Amino acid sequence: AFLTSCWLSEAMAVVEGKSELLRGIPNFRKSSDGYSGGKRSLVNVNPVPAGIIRQGGLPKNGHELARELKRHQVAEEKVRWLATIPSDAYSRIFSVEMDAELLQTMLVAMHAAISRPEDAAEVRRILVAVADGCPKALGFAASFASPKEKKRVEDLLSTLEAAGEKAELSLARQLLLGEV
Repeated sequence: AFLTSCWLSEAMAVVEGKSELLRGIPNFRKSSDGYSGGKRSLVNVNPVPAGIIRQGGLPKNGHELARELKRHQVAEEKVRWLATIPSDAYSRIFSVEMDAELLQTMLVAMHAAISRPEDAAEVRRILVAVADGCPKALGFAASFASPKEKKRVEDLLSTLEAAGEKAELSLARQLLLGEV
């Protein structure tokens, strides 16, 4: 009994006042951990790291793509950034779903950027990559387009088809406008 009580008193002295929930949280009342004599000292405690935001890498999903698109203000910048994404990556980005608003944001930027020939080539490559890589997601997101948005897509596709090979955009036309 004496050994048990000695062992318990030693064990309690070690963990006294330390809850599992408080582990890793600084105690600013102690001078060695926080404030000492009214002077501030730095405390580097991070019990739960915040979410990591990757910059400069390829987006993993539509949410990351939308967030990155918002960082670019001008339509030409958006299209140039979209063109940096490899064609096969679009199928991974939109493997789960494609947001209809994100699709319209992309199409508005593409429509505004096609006045320059180099941007028109990039828009063509992006549209072909999205149509080939994720046809179901593209068709579903495009089904929510209003008549005004469909007119914009028709103008975009007509301009691109006049400048290049029409057959290359046939799948994109079918998915975006529901034409057969």
